[in-house]
Amino acid sequence: MIPSAKTIQIYLPKGNPSGASSLVSGRSTNGWIEWKNEAGKTLDSVYR
Repeated sequence: MIPSAKTIQIYLPKGNPSGASSLVSGRSTNGWIEWKNEAGKTLDSVYR
């Protein structure tokens, strides 16, 4: 995480990571590779 960045927590019932990342970024994205944890690992590498 970038130290000056803000943290946003979003709960989307029956949502998916791509929908959430598209909502945050304002464009079509692949949430499985866009979302990363503090260690820099993507959702895809952690959960799939």
